[in-house]
Amino acid sequence: MTDTNFAAKTSARDRGARQGRYAKATGAAKKSRRPAISPLDPYSAMSEHQIQAALFRAYEKRGIGGSAVMFAIPNGGIRGDTTEDRKIRGKILKDEGVDSGVHDICAILEGAVYFIEIKRVDGKLSADQRDFHKRLEAAGGHGYTCYGYLEAVALLEDIGIIRRPIIKTKVSADENAEAN
Repeated sequence: MTDTNFAAKTSARDRGARQGRYAKATGAAKKSRRPAISPLDPYSAMSEHQIQAALFRAYEKRGIGGSAVMFAIPNGGIRGDTTEDRKIRGKILKDEGVDSGVHDICAILEGAVYFIEIKRVDGKLSADQRDFHKRLEAAGGHGYTCYGYLEAVALLEDIGIIRRPIIKTKVSADENAEAN
C-alpha cells in the first residue's frame, strides 16, 4: 500500500497545522500546496543535501532506536574527473543495479518500509523519480516526496521514525498550587 498523501490520513486538526505536507510522490500534487522560498524562513532555502544531512542529524538525536532503521540511498554524486571516467563509473554502477529515480532515503519501522524523496521547497520530481514511484506503488511500497526540511521532519515524526520534541514550559508557582 503506497501512502502518497499521508496528510489525508491525519486528523482534521493536524491537516490544518500541516497543510501541504507530503505532496504526492507522483508529482501530481497541486503546486499551490508547496510553500515558496521565503527570506523569513531559513529552512526554505536549504539544498537537498542540507535537508538530508539535517534529517540524519535529527535521526541521530531523536531516532527511536532498535525497531527503526533509516539510511540514505546514494544514487547521485560525482563519478569521476573526466567524461571518460564518469562513463566507466556510470556503467559499473548500472551493472551493479543502481537505478535512476530511486528515492533518497529508506526508513524501516516494524516491518513497514518507507521510501522518501527529498526535494527543495521549490523542487520538482524528475520523470525517472515519478516512474520509480509508480513501480514502488505497483509493488505495494510506501513512497513519499517531502518538499523541504520541515515537511520531511514532520513525516518522520508522524510515521514514528523520530520522536517529536518535548517542549517544556515554565509553570508559575500560582498555577502549580492550583493544580495541586
